Amino acid sequence: MKLRAYDVAIIGICAAVYAVVGRLTDFGLNVGGVAFWPAALIPAVFAVLFGPWTGGIGAAIGIFIRDMIFHGDPLLSLS
Repeated sequence: MKLRAYDVAIIGICAAVYAVVGRLTDFGLNVGGVAFWPAALIPAVFAVLFGPWTGGIGAAIGIFIRDMIFHGDPLLSLS
C-alpha cells in the first residue's frame, strides 16, 4: 500500500475524530463484559468512504491517542 499525502491527512482526521468522539460517548455501558461504544462507527464510515486501511490505521492511532490522553496508559489499547 502506497500512502499519498491525502491518505495521511484523512488518517489523521479519522484518528482525531475517533479520539474525541470516543471520549464524548464513553458511557461505560457493559453487557456481559462487552462495551457499547458508539464511536466505533467513525472508523467504519472512514473505511467505507476512503478504504479499509484508512479506517483501520485511523482507528488504531485514535484509540491510542484517547488512551494516552485520558488514561495515561499506552498499553491500555492492547488489553
